[in-house]
Amino acid sequence: MEDVERLYGYDFTHYTKASLSRRLNQLCLLDNFASFAELRYRVVHDPDYLQRFVEKMTVNVTEMFRDPSFFAHLRHEILPKLGTSPFIRIWIAGCATGEEAYSLAILLQEAKLLHKSLIYATDINPTVLEQAKRAVIPMANLKSYVENYQLSGGKADFSSYYTANYNWVKLNSSLQERIVFASHNLVSDASFNAFQLILCRNVLIY
Repeated sequence: MEDVERLYGYDFTHYTKASLSRRLNQLCLLDNFASFAELRYRVVHDPDYLQRFVEKMTVNVTEMFRDPSFFAHLRHEILPKLGTSPFIRIWIAGCATGEEAYSLAILLQEAKLLHKSLIYATDINPTVLEQAKRAVIPMANLKSYVENYQLSGGKADFSSYYTANYNWVKLNSSLQERIVFASHNLVSDASFNAFQLILCRNVLIY
């Protein structure tokens, strides 16, 4: 891991050992490396392989309105205070595929604050950022997302926030317009603005 940080600036040394070991083992199995040494050699000497390595090492599990009580607290306690600001800047660090950013956009819209808000959603993984920008979610996840939304205090018809398309749903462009997705490395890149709210739940888990 020290080589990866030294050569490319990606620091995985503070991941929990169990999580990191599990991911390294999985990558060795998937790509038929006989040992960690062989994997290390490939990463160090093949910059083109780096993106796949980062994809497999980073944690990209997320969902809309995950932990509904957290979003209920945002809805009832935090957003009313933020609403007193002339403009609201929010940073979601480690946004993965964007579900948390879109959830927050829905909360802001329901609080009538979205028009004066901008959500910066960043991640180290370029592949998940591209997926986040598309604003599509699997239909199979929708039921649990609706339940989370309702448990968070949501009262609207959730179907008003998306258009269904076979196995996927496309979230409304009005939500997308207030989100800026960008690559950002929390270890080596500086903060890039002043924010009224910073969320980094996906990062702190691991």
